[in-house]
Amino acid sequence: MVSGMIKGISDIFQESFNKGSIREVIFEEGILLIYSLNNVGYVLLVSNTSYALRQSLELFANKFNNRYKKLIDSENINIALYEDSDDIIEYAFPFVISE
Repeated sequence: MVSGMIKGISDIFQESFNKGSIREVIFEEGILLIYSLNNVGYVLLVSNTSYALRQSLELFANKFNNRYKKLIDSENINIALYEDSDDIIEYAFPFVISE
């Protein structure tokens, strides 16, 4: 549902202004940070935004894309094939406390 909303808003901006991609969506109680890479949108829900969070999201997207490039290119959406990505999360977001 979220991806459809983001795609719809992106398409409207693309048609209207012939440029631009969504980088964030601000809600009353949170912010969606969005980073697009090779036609894949990486989204992070945060309470406050910062340069460090944006950089971490970009780092995560690049590492994830490098590891799963073949699966992404094949448009395989079987979530189970991506489950071993915890190390990428820990690498890209070392300041987040994990359980």
